[in-house]
Amino acid sequence: QKSSQKSKLRIMVGAKSNWDDLGAVLSSMGINWRAMGDLKDCDILFLNCSGQRPDDSALKDFVSNGGCVFSSCTQGGLLESVFAESIQFDSIGYKTGIDNALIIDEDLYQIVGASIPITFHTAGWGNPSRGNFDIIMSSQGNLFNKGTKLCVRATYGKGVIFFTMFHNSDNLNEKEQALLKLLVLKGIGNSQNANLAQIGSSLKIDMNEIKAKFRSDI
Repeated sequence: QKSSQKSKLRIMVGAKSNWDDLGAVLSSMGINWRAMGDLKDCDILFLNCSGQRPDDSALKDFVSNGGCVFSSCTQGGLLESVFAESIQFDSIGYKTGIDNALIIDEDLYQIVGASIPITFHTAGWGNPSRGNFDIIMSSQGNLFNKGTKLCVRATYGKGVIFFTMFHNSDNLNEKEQALLKLLVLKGIGNSQNANLAQIGSSLKIDMNEIKAKFRSDI
């Protein structure tokens, strides 16, 4: 049975690409979503790396009026063109390999711990360098330069911009799958002004199952 919160949240996802399928992540958590359409009927929009993108002016109005956009990797170009006041990037070049992500966000830190190795598959559109954002994860310097921002949260108008270089291309291990679920929940929580525990509870997500991937004391 659907929870009232699941019914209340209007979630849209842009068409998937060969590199990313955030709709699959949402579905794996039992979270309902629709294909991207009129953003006036949406609360949270997920944009896949190299996937479908909305009209610039529609996206600007959507976020300005309180919407949340969750976007990965190459969608940084769209974010920079629409929300230059909030987020701009430095080019860093695409890389493939394992980078150790430092967990900066306190909410995420409580579940994941201080760091986690992440496998990147041809990622690295750009490093968020200027804007009014908070850092969620940064690179320890194993693959990308130390301090490269792997995930950030910015604001624009009444809304929220969530960017992550990490996405679900190829096969992720269990910890990486769990981390991506947490980032998705973090993005949804941003739109509801809720932390991970609160948004997990409201969506009837078994947070202990996710936490168990990182901690043995669950």
